[in-house]
Amino acid sequence: MTIGKQPVARMRWAEPCVEAGIREAGPGLHNIPSGLRKKQRGISLIIVIFLLAVVSVLTVSMVNLSGTQHISSLYSLRNAQAYFAARAGMEYATALIIGGANCPIASPGTIEGYTVTIDNCSAAGPFNEGNPTSSTIFQLTVTASSGNFQVPDVANRRITATVRRTP
Repeated sequence: MTIGKQPVARMRWAEPCVEAGIREAGPGLHNIPSGLRKKQRGISLIIVIFLLAVVSVLTVSMVNLSGTQHISSLYSLRNAQAYFAARAGMEYATALIIGGANCPIASPGTIEGYTVTIDNCSAAGPFNEGNPTSSTIFQLTVTASSGNFQVPDVANRRITATVRRTP
């Protein structure tokens, strides 16, 4: 190799160290005293173990959070289904009352895996508020539930409504 007109000899990286009386240490390490190099030999292992522990803790916490979020979504879904089953039971009871049925009203049974019961049906009246026709007021309470309280996917919803029937 030549720079300009002068030939330049290639030197290995350890030659300047040997010429200076420093034993071979590798590229860039010939300026570090050997006592300090011996103290630093285990620090990289400690750093790697610490980083692995941190990554492991983060991984376990993310898995735990994911499982918790899945169960929370399951509870939300089951509660929404129970609400709509109770609402369907309320519409059933309301249709029977408007159609002329009186209390007590038979429960509709099971709707899509939810047991729907008409817990309360009470009538008040007839009321004649200055009108030639009288009306009867019904208080209804409908409950939809699935499972028992020992299983994790239990859902229970209760709806109360007031229905006015005029002949």
